[in-house]
Amino acid sequence: RTFLNGMIGGELNNSMPAGVLVRKDELSDTAKSILRMQKAIRMLVERDPLTSLYNRRYGNAKVKTVQRYAKQSKTVYSICLADIDFFKKVNDTYGHEAGDIVLKEVATMLKTTMRGKGFVSRWGGEEFLMIFERSNLKQAKEVLQQFQKEIREKVIHCNERTVQITMTFGLTEGD
Repeated sequence: RTFLNGMIGGELNNSMPAGVLVRKDELSDTAKSILRMQKAIRMLVERDPLTSLYNRRYGNAKVKTVQRYAKQSKTVYSICLADIDFFKKVNDTYGHEAGDIVLKEVATMLKTTMRGKGFVSRWGGEEFLMIFERSNLKQAKEVLQQFQKEIREKVIHCNERTVQITMTFGLTEGD
């Protein structure tokens, strides 16, 4: 009951008591089903359905968590807001399906780039928020310069056509 009441109250990261999961009866089966449901709900609430990146709602919460941690531990972090340049032109020229393909490709590249460095979320239509945990401005800038080079060189295939894009980045050190 405590677990379910927590879920109802919005606690989507709470844990099922271990004793319930090791039982060999219907209660254990039900508990395992509830955990799968909890995971599915968390995906719907925290993730962008197109890119599978964290969504803006989750990104806002994560920024606050990173800010609190940095203040308590006296560590540094950097924040970047990135935007695909002239994205409307991609949609207008190649169609919205091509725009979706571009967004998915960029999201995949950003996930790879940010692995072990922090996190990325889809902030808006073609905007992305990146949090570089325990990274100063210089360190984050080096990562972004490499990413910018990779994105310029990336050829994205959309409906037998190719699209190349650029991105603009706004970077600051958090405090």
